[in-house]
Amino acid sequence: MQLRLGLLAVSSIVALLVSSALALAGSAPSAGDPAWNKIVAAGKKEGKVVIIGPSGSDVRDAYSLGFQKKYPEIQVDFSGMRGAEVAPKLLAELKANHYVTDIAIAGTTTALASLVPANAVVPLQPYLVGPEAKDVSMWRDRKHHFSDSTEKYNLYFGSRVQVAFVYNTELTPPATMKTKIKSWQDLLNPEWKGKIAVLDPRQAGAGLDLSTYWYTNEKLGLGKEFIRKLFATQDVFISREEQQILDFVARGRHMIAIGPSGTLTFQLISRGLPLALFGSGAMQGAGFVTASNGTLTVVRDAPHQNAVKVYIDYLLSREGQIAWSKASGLASLRTDVPKDHIPEVLVPDEGVKYQETHLEKYVMMRKEIVEFLNTVIRR
Repeated sequence: MQLRLGLLAVSSIVALLVSSALALAGSAPSAGDPAWNKIVAAGKKEGKVVIIGPSGSDVRDAYSLGFQKKYPEIQVDFSGMRGAEVAPKLLAELKANHYVTDIAIAGTTTALASLVPANAVVPLQPYLVGPEAKDVSMWRDRKHHFSDSTEKYNLYFGSRVQVAFVYNTELTPPATMKTKIKSWQDLLNPEWKGKIAVLDPRQAGAGLDLSTYWYTNEKLGLGKEFIRKLFATQDVFISREEQQILDFVARGRHMIAIGPSGTLTFQLISRGLPLALFGSGAMQGAGFVTASNGTLTVVRDAPHQNAVKVYIDYLLSREGQIAWSKASGLASLRTDVPKDHIPEVLVPDEGVKYQETHLEKYVMMRKEIVEFLNTVIRR
């Protein structure tokens, strides 16, 4: 009887191991999988993948060089531009039935407020078919993350504690700035009047992201009143060009820049400009996280269907995420990607529940927020 029970136990364990192995094998195709190899071969035959993404040579290289080395037969045609420029370009292409672009890498406002409603992008699941894309074991919560509530269209693969502002370290050393700015309300102090430059928050970008956080946190002493005071009393300089306000701060014309891309600022710092990022987590009331431009969508009627699958598979690999994270200054949601190159104030703390302004429920408030901003910004 004991022998029979022992045999049954061994049989059960063997069956469990076999079924687990089969499940794993079915969940993620190996590099030698015939179906995947066929897709790779077809992508090589297409010979190109066309991507719109953030500006900056470092970012362009991160999105192209590693992939080109692994797949030299597939050219990466990468165009960098401001987030506010992405949707108009793609929508104009589609309206003209001019199908050029395959992938858009931009912020969630661009994806959810402009591209998804216009039927300009398609569900991503059919493109997550490679061995890296299918294997979610190393991703946070063991899954891919989407900004849209349907979890179909806009996959985000990184985040950071949002940058509160950028400042000139020669004019105000970091230790001094930490004593001067401890809360958002400190930006309203007379000391900063005429010394703040803001990326126009009425367009897609970090300026609008910050305004969303302020608008939705009246309980922290922010809300409409804080926004009204900032623009009415502080004589802020407003620009639609993030490079311009960063240049002004680097040259000392202004002390603080609110809203420029953290990715672009990260690149300028690496080149020796006297700039520093002030994380929103240092503010009283804690900070919030953003996916920034670490998200992707696939454009409707993308002309290089197989190359898109191959490219996404590489981008979501550990190698692809390390290159991207180093160039962007965002922390990858892959848990095996190091974060030691990112300023500590921008790395989300494990176990902390942050407001995630890149999610659809916040993005879809932005029309209302922009309408309010138009009442307080008179230019």
